[in-house]
Amino acid sequence: MFARLSAALGIPAAVLLASTGLAGAEAGMLAEVETDELVAMAVGMVHLADRDRRWLRDRLDELRELLVLRRSSTRGRASRRR
Repeated sequence: MFARLSAALGIPAAVLLASTGLAGAEAGMLAEVETDELVAMAVGMVHLADRDRRWLRDRLDELRELLVLRRSSTRGRASRRR
């Protein structure tokens, strides 16, 4: 379920898992597996937000924008190599 929702929203599954508040350790392990600094940052934000969902939503929106920018810059570099 987390994989499908993650794909639909365009955010890492670790963020969704951590946002449930039920599986902090599992989210941390997933972040280690993915070894992505943005995922680790998102997991940290979830822990910092605790119950302040509005703050968390704003931060996750910012994180999503960063992911979009990173993906677009990666695509740009790949097309320049061709």
